[in-house]
Parts: sequence; structure tokens; C-alpha cells
Amino acid sequence: MTFYGKNARVFIDLKKERRIEMAGTTLGIYMPPEQPLSLVLNWGIKTQTTLCNYLDEYKKDLPSWITNERIKDLREQRKLKIPGDIWHWVKPRWQKEDIDPKPDAYGLFGGMIEQWEIENHPNDYFDYRITSEAVEETGLIIVRELKYHNGKSILDPDGKPKRISLFRRICLVYAENKKQGGGKVYEKFNHKTIEALRNPNQEEGHTYEVYFFHIMEADGTLSTEDHKGETRAPEIIPITSLYPRNSQVEGANWFYPKHAFGLKILLRQLIKEGKNEYKEPLAHLEKEFQHDDRLGFVEFADSTPTLDLSDEDAWLRATQGVKKI
Repeated sequence: MTFYGKNARVFIDLKKERRIEMAGTTLGIYMPPEQPLSLVLNWGIKTQTTLCNYLDEYKKDLPSWITNERIKDLREQRKLKIPGDIWHWVKPRWQKEDIDPKPDAYGLFGGMIEQWEIENHPNDYFDYRITSEAVEETGLIIVRELKYHNGKSILDPDGKPKRISLFRRICLVYAENKKQGGGKVYEKFNHKTIEALRNPNQEEGHTYEVYFFHIMEADGTLSTEDHKGETRAPEIIPITSLYPRNSQVEGANWFYPKHAFGLKILLRQLIKEGKNEYKEPLAHLEKEFQHDDRLGFVEFADSTPTLDLSDEDAWLRATQGVKKI
């Protein structure tokens, strides 16, 4: 695989250089066949959750004008709008206490890679993680058991049900590791950070890995429930309505820039495959999200997932989610 940085192309053998313990996350891109120029996205509520929990925790110390009714209103808002007086009271305290939650915006579904996944599946832990995150955050199942018309399972040569993945790998994006709020982008992805990838135990330049996947098909139906404390229920949002946070464009749907980075990589791939309908959405993203220089990425030489779906535990996580087992 080849590593891409700003004005640089450096080969790194990731299999040999792989660090077992590292921060990372997975993100899935799904454009439903009935709305191929739109995405399944979740509105992130990390700031909203952090704010409301903080105010609840310090109720005895709150000024009289931050009432229980106002806190309840903040918690029930579909998309948070923090009143100026509350933010003026909270902001200096968060700065002093180093509280920095991930901003609320639309994002691709996915989640943090767990250490046990790295230990149990050191070569493809990211494949396992995206399957469970898909069903937990969206209700969609991105693996499938093949069956005959009569409903009987198609068996593989070993006599086990034949199961397939409905997604493919796109790329691995490197960003700076940030303890709170996920990985923030590098101001410059230079040779020091490349060196940090080769020597991951250095204190400076630890990286945060973001694995992007293209969900080509999905079974099940979209969930109508929020993912408690993390995201709202999934929605289908047009790509051309996505803008960076704080955009004042009418009808703008705020979208995380790092997620837009991976989406642009996929759209370029699809256009190369002759799917010209993605030219307009890509042009929109190129115009509105101009931060490519700040991230380094690796495109997968082999886009096919390698998770073992004959493993019943893995199958349950992929079809029911980790928390439901």
C-alpha cells in the first residue's frame, strides 16, 4: 500500500510496521439505491450530551437563571442551539477543566475500534468493527447469508452456511490522536508524522486511524431510535446539502470535514468507474471542504474484507450488534 501526504508519496509496509495498540475508528458510507446521491447519516450529539450531563452534575452550583426547565429543553432539542448566556457560563469552566467534546454535526455511521478486536483479529479488526457499528447505529445489516429460493442455506465446501460481506474497504486516513472528541486533523502532514508512523512508540506524532468503507448493499430497515448519548436516529441526507459546521447557507446540513475527506475519495473512485452522476456531488464537496492537505491516507490494494463470518460470535455482532449479545 502507498501512503499519501502533502506533496509526497511514501511506501510503507503496513503489515510489517503495524502497531497493535492504537486509537482508531471506522466509518461507513452508504448511498441507498433509491436515493443514490444521498447518504445515510447520523446527527452527532456528543456536545449536547456533555453539556446537559455537566449542567445536571453541577445543579447546586448553577446560577438561578439556568433552570431545570432550560436544561430539559436543551436535552430535548433535536439539534442543539446553546443560548449565549449558558455558553458564556459554561465555556470558561470547560476550558479550565479541559472538556472538549466532539462538535454536533452530521456524520457517517461507525465507531471506535476496541482493543479486544485488535487482539483477536490483528489483520482485519476494522472489518469486524464496521459490521457491528452499522447495525447498532442504523439498523442496517451489511453482511448476508446466501440462500436458495426455498429458503435453505447455501453451504460452503466445509458444510457451513455461505455468508458474504456487502461492503468494501476504501482507504485508511491518518490524523492526529486527540483524547477527547476523536482525531483532529494535522496542520501539516509532513515527514515527522511519516516517521511517527514508522516508530509509533514516539511520544510526538501519535496517529489516529480512520478506516472508511463503501457499503454497497444493506439488508434491514433504518432504525428510528437514537443511539443514546451519541447520535440521533439515522436520516437520508443529500450530499449537495452538506456544508462545514457554522455555515450560514440556507438549508445547510453541517457535516464533519474528516468524513467529507473519505467521501470524496470514494466519489473519485466511482467517477473513475464511469459513474458520472457523482461529478456534481464531488464538485460541491471539493468547493466546500478544502482540507485535503491536512490528512494522509492509504488506499487499500485489496478492498475485499477478510472477516470470518463463519464464526458465530462475529455473525451475531454483525447482525445484532455488540450490545445485544
